[in-house]
Amino acid sequence: MLGRFNKVLLMLDMTEAKAKVEIDREAKVIAKELAIDDRVECFAQRNAFITLKDHKENFANNPKCRLINPAKREIGLISKQLLEKIITEVKLKLKVNQWRQTADVINWFKQIENKKDCRFLQLDIAEFYPSISEALLSEEISFAENYTTISSQTHRIILHSRKSLLFERETTWVKKNNPEFDVTMGAYDGAEVCELVGLFLLSKVKTSFGNLDFGLYRDDGLGYTRRLPGPKIDRTRKDIINLFQSHGLRIEITCNMHQVDFLDVSLDFRSGRYSPFRKPNDTPLYIHCKSNHPPSIIKQLPSMVADRLSGNSCDANEFEKVKDVYNSSLKKSGYTEPIAYKQPKPSRVPRQRKRSVIWFNPPYNGSVKSNIGRTFLSLLSKHFPPGHRYHSIFNKNKVKLSYSCTSNVSQAISSHNKRILSNSKPEAPADVSKCNCRNPSECPLDNHCLDECLIYEASVSSEEGKMRYLGSTEGSFKTRFTQHKASLVNASKSSSTALSQHVWDLKKRNIPYEIKWKIVSKCQPYRCGTRRCNLCLEEKYQILKENDMNCLNRNSELLQKCRHSNKHKLGKVT
Repeated sequence: MLGRFNKVLLMLDMTEAKAKVEIDREAKVIAKELAIDDRVECFAQRNAFITLKDHKENFANNPKCRLINPAKREIGLISKQLLEKIITEVKLKLKVNQWRQTADVINWFKQIENKKDCRFLQLDIAEFYPSISEALLSEEISFAENYTTISSQTHRIILHSRKSLLFERETTWVKKNNPEFDVTMGAYDGAEVCELVGLFLLSKVKTSFGNLDFGLYRDDGLGYTRRLPGPKIDRTRKDIINLFQSHGLRIEITCNMHQVDFLDVSLDFRSGRYSPFRKPNDTPLYIHCKSNHPPSIIKQLPSMVADRLSGNSCDANEFEKVKDVYNSSLKKSGYTEPIAYKQPKPSRVPRQRKRSVIWFNPPYNGSVKSNIGRTFLSLLSKHFPPGHRYHSIFNKNKVKLSYSCTSNVSQAISSHNKRILSNSKPEAPADVSKCNCRNPSECPLDNHCLDECLIYEASVSSEEGKMRYLGSTEGSFKTRFTQHKASLVNASKSSSTALSQHVWDLKKRNIPYEIKWKIVSKCQPYRCGTRRCNLCLEEKYQILKENDMNCLNRNSELLQKCRHSNKHKLGKVT
């Protein structure tokens, strides 16, 4: 699987599992200096995978693929913020064309004078991410220090974020050449590293080729020159190739063109026009109008499509040429209103309001009839009215609400496949007992006391009625039962749980009781790198479901933070 990657040469060594521990230890030192070691997680161990580049030419005979490493580290989020600040300051002083969206390219194209005398030069950096070496990044950081201040701590965080590992089941892989450095596709700060290197390359091109107006979007470059003789154009092409090769980058370059397709727009010097562009066989696909998405997204989708096409069209004629494909796709998704050309509005600089905003992003689900947003905002007005000491923090101006989307079918299938493929533990044979009690007839859980990751229920029956207590355990039930047993016997631990408090209350009043245990459900606990703990969510759901006078659990348990994620924090690394 990995043999097709020329730049990523890997080797396997059983001792490389120690590399993860060393990386986590270094990350802990950085997080401790920033006082965030109790919030940042360890290296998330996720399986690497490949995607096929089936849109490339001659794919059937020469298939190419891309290696994706989803094993991210949260230190990369810190590096991302630091790099964004550096890029903004360097770009402002260099005044080069580093584009972040199609609109930037169109504005650059509009400002070109005498377009008929110009010719395009287009290039693509092959395998940009894996081709960035430690020497190139260090050279770029030294270059950026001429335009902004970069502390030694910032330098250390950026280089530390480059340490990467590949995981496949229980196996750890490292790069054969320079295992301490890699720019992975999927890293939090991977795009920012590419932009920083791009600024360095743009400055070199600007210095070496004064007659070339050139810009970059990640690994795609576009520029123009005035009409030049053929030999001079070819010499310029070779000099650009040599410039990039001197920094370890291989490029594919095409020169002397009247028209190019760049990103999602087509630019033409002869007519001076631009129009939307789609790759061959790239048919648009949109969410259905009756899908389980927030109504604001479904309502605005046709308008957003029209705005995008209008912005990429120089006039209504170009828009009319391509609108039928998009109208057809919208119609298949249930939208009846056709899109129409909109005159693009002049862009204006947004107001930079220095205001701290707290966002509440509840997941939207069409089966929920309650207006969660209105209820939440009304609670703000109720509990933090004007005059309250926290009203300046919790008010409708500083607390905003925006619905998030729930998992779609593709994500559900992908999650299921990953769960099946990553389950390296073999299934226990049917004849293997799940109980180690000396007397199986006295097992509290019907010979399943060794089961793990479950929600259990304790029913306390007495002459006053039947009370239920719900709990969860990540380890075996036997271990958790031992803890419950200690709190039911020792008076000093009587306040450990709501169950022990109720039992000791019955004991003080000499009321006989009987406790029966059963499994309610089984779920997976929190895993490093995920955003939720199904075990805690299931426990809270069951408590809500049984929330009546006969339930011993307190409502405050619904607001408790997940306990299973603490062991994955960097502060726990020893």
